[in-house]
Amino acid sequence: MKKCKVLTVSTVELSMGGITTVIMNYYKNINKKEVQMDFVVNRKIEACFEEIIKKNHSQLYILIRNKNPLKYIFQLSAIIKENNYEVIHVHGNSATMVVDLLAAMIGGVKIRIAHCHNTECMHRVIHKLLMPVFDLTYTKALACSVEAGKWIFGEGNFDVLPNGISVNDYRFSRKESIEIREELHLEDKLIIGHVGYMNRQKNHLKLLGILKELKELHKNVHLLCVTGSDQIPDKLQQLIKDYHLENEVTVLFRRNDVNRLVQGMDVFVFPSLYEGLGIALLEAQAAGLPCIASDRVPIEVDIIGRIEFCPLEESNLDWAHRILTMELPTDEERERCNNYMLHSEFDINKSCKKIMALYGLEN
Repeated sequence: MKKCKVLTVSTVELSMGGITTVIMNYYKNINKKEVQMDFVVNRKIEACFEEIIKKNHSQLYILIRNKNPLKYIFQLSAIIKENNYEVIHVHGNSATMVVDLLAAMIGGVKIRIAHCHNTECMHRVIHKLLMPVFDLTYTKALACSVEAGKWIFGEGNFDVLPNGISVNDYRFSRKESIEIREELHLEDKLIIGHVGYMNRQKNHLKLLGILKELKELHKNVHLLCVTGSDQIPDKLQQLIKDYHLENEVTVLFRRNDVNRLVQGMDVFVFPSLYEGLGIALLEAQAAGLPCIASDRVPIEVDIIGRIEFCPLEESNLDWAHRILTMELPTDEERERCNNYMLHSEFDINKSCKKIMALYGLEN
């Protein structure tokens, strides 16, 4: 049977981050008997993801996207023509996806998907300048949430494709929970969990401020922060010292076992300045964790009714009080949360069926 040839384009590096997680979740679970999915990646890719792609006999092209857009368009269109791709699926946050979509138009790709994953971007001026051309280059508009769709496509001119996760991978295990806490020497702690890049968007300044207040209220509190970053930024290092939190913070870098690490957490805290959806919150819910998130996170991420949305304007002390009054679930309740997520539209198998339909394939 002839496979549908799909070129997935990541406008960001495929490192330990949200967009990467979404792309790789789709790839690992898509029906590879019907889809040949190859990749164009901006600048570099994490070794573990490169290994998965090569193991599945997919092509991987690493191009420098930002320095010379015309050269990039020429390189990408040549790859597309040479391989006769039927679909291009571009993942990004802004109208700069136009360079990838223009290359696809030149290459004769009929199904051109622009897929937005956020509600903000780093270069707003360029984004606005490119919007008129961008709107002419895609044939299908996708977003991870309603807010992300409105940000880039406007009102009602897009479809929402829920970020799918492998829900079963996050099913709570008391055995793993104990093991993780023992490994990290946090057996007797109230573990506040967080997963996210150490950048402005994830708002670690607020997170550390909340932890400072928690320490005053609860002596046995500890922050377990899992990040795709390589190191703690100097500003955050200094804040940890200023707040005297050296013994209350554990940071784990570039981990690909988040599904295991969340087992050892008690409460998940997510004070982002903005989010397309917040895939880390999906993972936390699949593990049955009570969550508190900023009011800048799209409400549709609350699948099982265990996310408390808190205004960013509220004081760190107010956030701390909210966290300490959250009811910790039993093992059985955490199990039920996972079962509920399995039947939601965020289960990866359901997401992949929708993607296959977008690619013009029967489910």
